[in-house]
Amino acid sequence: MSMVQIQIAGNTYNSQSVGFKDVLKQAYEGRERPLCLCTAKRPELYIAKINDGYFLKRMPGTGIEHDAECPHFEISPLLSGRGNLEASAITHDLTSNTTLLKLGFPLSTHIGSSRGAPPPGSNKATQEVASVPDRKLNLRSLLDLIYEDAHLNRWYPAMEGKRFWGIVAREIAGATKPLRTSRSSLSSSFMIPKYAKRGEYGGNNASCAAFIDQLAGKGSKRPNGFVIGEIHSIHTDYNRPRLVLQFMDTAIELDPTVYTKFSAVFEEELALNEGNNDVHLLVIVCVHNEMSRLVANQMTAMLLDEHWIPVGQSATEVLLLESMHNQKRAFQRILRYTAPPEQVMATAILLDTVEPTPIFIAPAPEDEDEAKQYVSLVKNEAPDAVIIYPGSTFELPPKRTQQSN
Repeated sequence: MSMVQIQIAGNTYNSQSVGFKDVLKQAYEGRERPLCLCTAKRPELYIAKINDGYFLKRMPGTGIEHDAECPHFEISPLLSGRGNLEASAITHDLTSNTTLLKLGFPLSTHIGSSRGAPPPGSNKATQEVASVPDRKLNLRSLLDLIYEDAHLNRWYPAMEGKRFWGIVAREIAGATKPLRTSRSSLSSSFMIPKYAKRGEYGGNNASCAAFIDQLAGKGSKRPNGFVIGEIHSIHTDYNRPRLVLQFMDTAIELDPTVYTKFSAVFEEELALNEGNNDVHLLVIVCVHNEMSRLVANQMTAMLLDEHWIPVGQSATEVLLLESMHNQKRAFQRILRYTAPPEQVMATAILLDTVEPTPIFIAPAPEDEDEAKQYVSLVKNEAPDAVIIYPGSTFELPPKRTQQSN
């Protein structure tokens, strides 16, 4: 990804310039709005002060105006499941540089009760929808939001061989910092184990102990927290099954109801993850403190490929993702959030074409009229989209040339 070039009060700077941080500080104090020079549209940015640092941030709703390789680029929310939740469950506060969330589940647990994992169904990304009030985030869509805000659903060929848990954990942790609800900040409510060599998990164990103590409560009501990590194993030879994550010795106890539902919903993912180094099973676990132990009251998962990109949900999607990797293309994997299975949505967006190009995979139509209706619906939302038809060969649109930038 290219460096950022901006303009402030008629002067041009880039993010690698000597003294760039001082420039941002002066602009922040002068209430200046930098212009991003990644495209001729020159979209506005704003400067956020976080602790003692100053950072460039994208103005809400302007992500699509940036160049696809600019770090401030963001697809139109209407092309992903996020569009269903923007402004209702997800709002951005420029003043405080926070993201306000409306959650469809409680942030506390009464000991003795358990919400569990989503019930079995045909679409794992949307199974929790029925139990969540309309326009609120369920646990899976919270994971989608964090993963997307961490830019981990984006892939650039230069990342080949460089993405591992250390990078993934760092970006996930950064993406949780601005999150809050109407009552409190969520920034300290997440435990994400850092990468560590085998046998050197002491730092993560200490962090986990502090996290458990933070969740201590009085009486039967306990605050909830979240643990995000990659599954190592689940041990069932205990009264409560125990979830072990990579790079942690501390296990998370699973209420039997939680384990039963989770193992039913994600049976295929768990089987594929067993001893397979080509996939990663990422979980977000809603936990509370019982007798200084972490106990899960809800959990869900996201299956990722060897590049840490969410896997395809059909053989044609898998073929598309493999083709983009093999052809060394830059792309963004679309996440569905709470979108129902019938909602038309792109599978991915190519980022290295002249303009970002959404790629849709058409369902097998019942008749010609249904096929025409699908094409009309896609082209109305994304006129330059590519539509792939299952069973047919396809070619990806060409990369833009350097002169097209």
